[in-house]
Parts: sequence; C-alpha cells; structure tokens
Amino acid sequence: MRGFRLSDRMEAVAEMVPFGVRVADVGCDHAYVSIYLADHKGCTVYATDLRDGPLAIAMENIKEAGLEEKIDIIKSDGLKGIEAGDIDAVVIAGMGGLLIRDILDSSKNIVDDLKYLILQPQSEISELRRFIHSIGFDMVDEDMVWDDGKPYFMMRCEKASKILCWSDIEYSYGKRLIEKKHPGLLVYLKRRLDTLKEIEKNLKNSCMSEKVKERIATIEQEEMGIKDVLSRFAKEED
Repeated sequence: MRGFRLSDRMEAVAEMVPFGVRVADVGCDHAYVSIYLADHKGCTVYATDLRDGPLAIAMENIKEAGLEEKIDIIKSDGLKGIEAGDIDAVVIAGMGGLLIRDILDSSKNIVDDLKYLILQPQSEISELRRFIHSIGFDMVDEDMVWDDGKPYFMMRCEKASKILCWSDIEYSYGKRLIEKKHPGLLVYLKRRLDTLKEIEKNLKNSCMSEKVKERIATIEQEEMGIKDVLSRFAKEED
C-alpha cells in the first residue's frame, strides 16, 4: 500500500472530482481512488463494492493510510447503499457504459440530488453520453488518456439548465474533446479511421450480400464523421 500511485487513467478521473465534496466511489475495488480523493482532494468518501474480497483489502488500505474517519466502506449494489442527500458526487470508473447507465437509472432518487457525475466508461460511450443528457445533466468537461496503449475517456457532468442535444458526431467522440482539439482524441480518430478503412476493404472483397452492403454504408458514415472532426483539427493547425 505504501507509495502506491494511481494509473494515469484513474488519476485523470480523480482529478475531475471537485475539492471537498462528499463522494461515492462506486466499485471501489481496493479503494485507491477513494484514498486519493480523501488525501489529495479533501473529500469525504463512501467506498462501495459488492465483493467481500476487495472490500476487505480496501479496509486494510484505508486503515494503513489513516483515513478511517474520512472514508466509509459500504457493501452495496451501485448506489443502493447510499442515502439520498448524503453525497454531492459519484465516481464510477472502469465499467461498461450501459452498466453505468443502469446503476444511475436504478437510483434516480440519489442521482436527482447530485451535483456531479464523474464517469469513465469502458464501452458504449456514445450511449452513455445520450443518457446523461436524458436525465438532465451535461458533460461540462471531458478528458482522455492513453494508458498502456489503450484509450480511456472520462467526463465530469453537472446539472444542465436546459434540455441539451448534441450531434451524432459529438455524442460519438465527445463535444468537449472536439472543442479542446484534444491531442489524444486526434490520435484515437486517426487510428480508428485506419481500422475502418481496413474493415471496409475486406468487406468489399467479400460476398456483397445486403447485410455486407449495410455494414459498409455504416462504416462509410462513420468515416465521414471522423474526417469532419479531423478537418476541424486541421483548421486549428492552419
């Protein structure tokens, strides 16, 4: 435990949490993020997980860090072990976007009182972004990091003052990342475009069934979207 450091992606997630808030770290695992938030961000933390093994290790780590008074361990399915009004923010990282959606959707009474959602989905990112807007929040900040050769996307969401709707491109790649001309996103889009071109090439060399044609059309649409975003980066460079 001594001398531990967060991975680049988890530190990026933790840094999105405002200073001094009451936060639930959902799926806390060994509580490294919880400890970081309590120690570096002045947060009061509820560290939750469903699994007894990680929770036992989390408790040991919290005791070793001397943070028992700032971090409560709770065995909980998502936010179900939290009382409404007890937290200002929630951190959910390292899960699929649809699972994150389901966790938030199953605890509407908690989420409605929150000021911040700090999320790092592993998949179904576009679907999660759309869901965030549907429950009255906005992604006010987005970040991404490459960690061990893989891209990770994270977002800080706050209550929106009006109903929001982004374009398909913005939901797919992140409006705030596009606005920032984020260098990590540039790398991601170029790699994604190369992958799509290779898939399209292979499909065109196969039997052109209706299903294959539909798949090619979908790929071409995504390629157009990526090229549009890349053109925005190019204009900035000019």
